[in-house]
Amino acid sequence: MSGRYYKIVVTPPSPTVPGATAKTVNQPLTVNIAKTLGGRAWESHPGGVVDPAAQNISFDVMVLPAAVAHGASFVTIEGIDLHDLSEVNNFRPTKDGPWEFTLYAGMKGGLPLSARQPAPGLLFGGIVLDAFGNWQGTEMNLSFLIAPGQYSLESPGNLVLDWQKGMDLSSALATMLHQAYPNRILEVDIQSGMVNSHHALHYASSLKQMAQYIAEITKGWGGVTAYPGVSIVVQNNTVMAFDGTNVGKQSPIQISYDSLVGQPTWIDAVTVAITTIMRSDISVGDEIEMPAGMSEMPGAVFTQATIGNAFLNQKVMFSGKFTVIGVRHCGDFRSDDGAQWVTVIHATAVAPA
Repeated sequence: MSGRYYKIVVTPPSPTVPGATAKTVNQPLTVNIAKTLGGRAWESHPGGVVDPAAQNISFDVMVLPAAVAHGASFVTIEGIDLHDLSEVNNFRPTKDGPWEFTLYAGMKGGLPLSARQPAPGLLFGGIVLDAFGNWQGTEMNLSFLIAPGQYSLESPGNLVLDWQKGMDLSSALATMLHQAYPNRILEVDIQSGMVNSHHALHYASSLKQMAQYIAEITKGWGGVTAYPGVSIVVQNNTVMAFDGTNVGKQSPIQISYDSLVGQPTWIDAVTVAITTIMRSDISVGDEIEMPAGMSEMPGAVFTQATIGNAFLNQKVMFSGKFTVIGVRHCGDFRSDDGAQWVTVIHATAVAPA
């Protein structure tokens, strides 16, 4: 598919050649299949030119707050060579740690609407939990189970929240995240004035455990029932702590009408699922805005109440602003179905100011 683009890069946790330097997320391989320093890369457009013989890939990757329980994401590469199949065990975690995994994808020029879509970018960056090879008939596949975090119960991290009396929570979070993730981009975007009245010290083996603890102690902070609490999310190469209080202070990301795949739909009283052509520019915590004036266009999206209740989704047209609470990227590179190269956004409605 000339409009679809992907690049997969897996890099070892440490140099595989004495004295060599391991490649990092910020130094992706640029060839179709690379076998240097133990790293691998697969790409649909090597050197910026579409490769008609590029491997087919399929994937389902999720970006959710760390406190939310969810399974691992997966990526499958079809048509690999015998060398990669025979060395599948090398992609599994070693004594030096897990392999780094990065997935770039999106749309390039080549399809009628692709020129209007955001440029391809980094969809997912994380670690390889496990890898599996399969040879059936003439097909050889390589599958990865991947996760955005870096630590687990099997490989615990240095996650210590040292929230001193009188210290603002943003400072305590920034210190904790810097110690645990020194090589990642860190963002702390929460309201100021969250000062503790006593010394709180908490240790966790994984980011999920720490995120659940922080969400629990901050929800309803200051007696404000509506305050959602602080969430932590790992997105690409960034670890971010946020509470949504700064939503609306920056321009929302516009969702164009021709980027929608099917109709948005409510999945609960305040949450909508929006499917778009695959894009990498939307992350958890972002504010998005649905296209205005859809009621004047063919295929305008409405919902209609079926029962009499006071839910927010009664007789609502899908326009206005929403806050992103989860992102899921689903792709099958060579499928001729447009719904097989999409980003599914879960978002909550933003109350009018």
